[in-house]
Amino acid sequence: MALTAYQKQYKRRATKALALYTKARKQVRALVGQLKAAELGNAAAAARAARLNALYGTALPTATDLMVDFGTSETLANLTINKEADALLYADVADANGGAALPTEAAFGE
Repeated sequence: MALTAYQKQYKRRATKALALYTKARKQVRALVGQLKAAELGNAAAAARAARLNALYGTALPTATDLMVDFGTSETLANLTINKEADALLYADVADANGGAALPTEAAFGE
């Protein structure tokens, strides 16, 4: 059965939205990788500072204020890839609005 203008509009809008979503997801993955590397570097620095404190009786800080405020990688470990949105593109959309396309919207870059 042929798709109505309403359903075609959904497919077009969803394709563009998912392309943006995919691009953002790739950027987030890259940034999370950099953040994990920075966190490992911070852990190494903290270990050295702690060892210096133990050897020399000093009070070097073992973490920067930024890292204390940020927390640990537990937050990073909870980041998962959401594949639910990808499936929405292929979902059958009910023929609503009498099959007529909806008005253009700036949110969709139209």
